[in-house]
Amino acid sequence: MRERTGLTHALQIVLPTYFVVLLGVAWTEALPAIGGFLSAGQRPQATAAAAIVLVGTVFTALLVYGSWKRWQWVFWLYIVGLGYAAISLLQDGLRRSTHNLFSNAVGALLFMVCLTALIRYGPWAMKLARGAQGIQEWPR
Repeated sequence: MRERTGLTHALQIVLPTYFVVLLGVAWTEALPAIGGFLSAGQRPQATAAAAIVLVGTVFTALLVYGSWKRWQWVFWLYIVGLGYAAISLLQDGLRRSTHNLFSNAVGALLFMVCLTALIRYGPWAMKLARGAQGIQEWPR
C-alpha cells in the first residue's frame, strides 16, 4: 500500500494549475483568431481552431480530475507534457516570445520536480507505507 508524502498534495495542485493557466492563455489567443476567421468568411478555419481549443479543454479537465484521483497514468502524461516544455525551452531558447519562454521555463522546473519525486518516491510522490510487504499496490 502506498501513502502520501508532503510533496503529493503539492503536485496534485501545482501540475493541473500549470496546465489550466496554459489553457487560459490558449483561449485568450484563440478567441480573436476565431473572430478574425469568422469576419473573413473562413468558417472551416474558425471551426477547426475552436475544435482544437475545445479538445484541449476536455483534455485539461481530464488531467485535473486525474490529479484529484491520483491516477498513475495521468502523472505520466504530466511527465510527457512537462518534458516537452523542457525540450522546447532547450531547443528554441530566446527565439520564443516572452510568455512562451516563461511558461517553458516553469514547465522545465516542474519537470525536474516531478522527476525528483518519481525517483525518490514514485508516481505522485507516494511512498511505501510502513510495515507494507510484498507486492506494492498503486492507488487507482
